[in-house]
Parts: sequence; structure tokens; C-alpha cells
Amino acid sequence: MPRPAAVRDATMRLAMSGTLGHLLTVNGFFVALTGHARTTPGARLARWWNEARCREATGKLVRPDGHGVWSQSGRVTPFWVEVDLGTEPLRRVAGKLGGYAALPPRRAYPVLFWLTSTTREANLHAHLSRAGCRKG
Repeated sequence: MPRPAAVRDATMRLAMSGTLGHLLTVNGFFVALTGHARTTPGARLARWWNEARCREATGKLVRPDGHGVWSQSGRVTPFWVEVDLGTEPLRRVAGKLGGYAALPPRRAYPVLFWLTSTTREANLHAHLSRAGCRKG
């Protein structure tokens, strides 16, 4: 068992972390999927990997914020998650897709972008269209 002081220090580091909002958003995304699965017959979040586990699986090609496998009515869909809180320019957000395209076929899953607003989503779509990216 960790010492109480170690637990307190770790809790304070997390509470004061500049990435706490991002971490809460990523985890909130997966918690929402799990909650949805509980009320949807035949649905289930079959896998949920955190950022560290994703790095192990992808090496240095990409840095996903999360990975999951959604199962519903016999259909299984693995995916990567990128959470965008609007702190990066859209060119950098879109630039992440190049790394995903370089993943080996066994890791070539759809990339879900969680965005802060419908305006940010529309701007990302417009940016991707101007860059010649196809929807899919």
C-alpha cells in the first residue's frame, strides 16, 4: 500500500496538472460510451486504452489520446480518439492524420476527433477539404 503522503502528493500533482482538462475529456468520452452501451441492447465498449497503452501499440508514428473497440449488434469497430480542446491550430490537428495513415494495416482504424464545438468541427472539415482530404 502506498503511504498516505504519496497518495496526497500524486493527487495534488494531478489536480494541478495543465493536462487535467484534456484527461477528463478523454475519459469522459469513454465513460459516455460505456453509459450509452448500458442503455442500448447489443452495444458494448469492448476495449478502452489510455494514452500510454496507445503509445505502446503505435510506437512513435502517432500519439492517440485513446483507443476503443465499439461492438453493436454483432458489428465490431475499433477506433482511435483525438481530443481537440481548441488549443492547437487546425493545420496541426489535421496534420496528425498523416501519422495514422502510416500505421500498419492491423492498426489502421478510423480516427474520431472530439472537438469543442460545431464551429470547430466545421472549420476542421473546411481545412481538410482545402487540403484535399477525402471524407471517410
